[in-house]
Amino acid sequence: MKPHFTKPTEIALSAERLKTAYHKETKTFAFELSELSDDSMTNGDLRSVILKNLNNGNSIEFGFTHRDMDATDEDTYGYNYQSDNGIKLLLIND
Repeated sequence: MKPHFTKPTEIALSAERLKTAYHKETKTFAFELSELSDDSMTNGDLRSVILKNLNNGNSIEFGFTHRDMDATDEDTYGYNYQSDNGIKLLLIND
């Protein structure tokens, strides 16, 4: 049986929006899921996310690392990702 691969989720935003979401100290892009509209985020496999700059077409692919959970381990606070070059992505479940 062949493994089933799906396309990664893609988040495409302006350079200015990416700049305001980037935290240089932690090398992390952080977004609240509610602020990402259907126009900027495609449905895909959340095990891999591509962050794309609409101004120049550059992109970074991130792989899922872990979820931040509440104390009861029932609610997910955030989804954490990391690229091959150590840049992080946090999608906050708000």
